[in-house]
Amino acid sequence: LEVNSDNLTFRREEAFNLNRLGRVDEAIVRIEGLLNDYPNDSEAISYLGRIYKEMWADSWKNVKDKNKRMKSAFDSYHWLIKAVDVYLKGYNIDLNNYYPGVNAFTLSTLALHLADRFDDKKDPDPDITRIRSNIAELRGALISSLEAKADDEKADYWTLISLADLRVLTAENVVSVIRAYRKALTASRRNLFFLNSSLAQLQILKALGLRDEFVQAGINTIQEEIARVDNDGNDKSPKKK
Repeated sequence: LEVNSDNLTFRREEAFNLNRLGRVDEAIVRIEGLLNDYPNDSEAISYLGRIYKEMWADSWKNVKDKNKRMKSAFDSYHWLIKAVDVYLKGYNIDLNNYYPGVNAFTLSTLALHLADRFDDKKDPDPDITRIRSNIAELRGALISSLEAKADDEKADYWTLISLADLRVLTAENVVSVIRAYRKALTASRRNLFFLNSSLAQLQILKALGLRDEFVQAGINTIQEEIARVDNDGNDKSPKKK
């Protein structure tokens, strides 16, 4: 950056790594500065959404009791709403970039899940009402786009796992969830980073009691693959001819 201060990739990475170092405020300032110069940079917007998502999750993830954890997640949902709005902005800028769209939908679903339990039914939060009115359209757009991309024989892991994540949130039967994850796993190339990243996303849903049966089906399918990869990696015995 000292040599090339305007390099977009360098500026994104600086913000990303500042966040990873726990220097969250600095990361936000860097991304907001970047977006002043490049307001339609969908990737930078997604970075910002991720930071707000992590700020929200950090507020409740270490609470042991499930009911208290869910209440804590609801009490800090201003960060959750912020993450939803930022991800939606990134998706609306580039509808072909499904990553921020899937995150917006997942976090919107969580917001409604928590609001159904804790929000005032007689005087609902306007932000929750807004999310509720928009979620069906977002769901339809994502499913249509991802199903079309997943039919391509060259579809990569992130496309297929994004569709599987949508199945967790929308499917009417568990079998369709398992099928979607198994298809995604064929494209993972047994990459443990990919698998653990996908598992972490599902564990957020599990921690907040969202669609337990469907979420657990996804977790089980990924954990079985991780176990197979680990076992193959630890088996150093000579292979029989």
